[in-house]
Amino acid sequence: MKNNFKSGQFNSNFGHQYELELESKLGKLKNWKKNPSLLVDEILIAESLKPTSITNVSTTTKIKPLSSGGPPKTDLLLTITLQKGIVRKICFSCKRSKAKGRRVTFHEYPATDFISVLKLNDKIANLIKQHQKDGNGRNIQGRKREYLINTLSNPVIKKTLAEWVILGKHHVGTKQDDQIVDYVICNERLKTFQQYEIELNKSRAGFGTGFSWTYQSKGKGKTIQLKGPVL
Repeated sequence: MKNNFKSGQFNSNFGHQYELELESKLGKLKNWKKNPSLLVDEILIAESLKPTSITNVSTTTKIKPLSSGGPPKTDLLLTITLQKGIVRKICFSCKRSKAKGRRVTFHEYPATDFISVLKLNDKIANLIKQHQKDGNGRNIQGRKREYLINTLSNPVIKKTLAEWVILGKHHVGTKQDDQIVDYVICNERLKTFQQYEIELNKSRAGFGTGFSWTYQSKGKGKTIQLKGPVL
């Protein structure tokens, strides 16, 4: 599961290029009123909008950082202006993968943030810190592993983790609406949080969370990276 620096940098550039492509495609009014795509149709249906009611659209990938200085989960902000001046803002996380069944990076934070957001007790906190130090969970075995799985697969904690990882909710310093994701665009198809939650619940990976727990090459001992499914 380990990424080397070159592949990590490539994937970062690959992802940013995709965001710019979507920014261009979704930011044109004619694409909403005259030449709608499958993705546009899916957004219109999800938001209960009619093309005739739209007077303007704009997009941006320049999202204000969190108060901590880190990047928000939102990759792309779509602003739709409707008749009578009504403004609708929709936030997207953008994922693309050419390999079917591949998992992509959703999240990378230090163990202390996992502990804070999930409100974990000292016993679990020490195991999370150990995972960060080791870069994997191979040394967490026996009763310790069982306790970690039972804790992280608890429905409340599991849902909180998924909302934090996919949507950006619960993180300290995330206050602005445009920093919280509404939908994920994956390979130019619209996906909801509920769809990801269903997929995560099918898997026992990552101590029962459904995510793959790993690390970025330069982040070993400093952060934990989570990967999720491509839908």
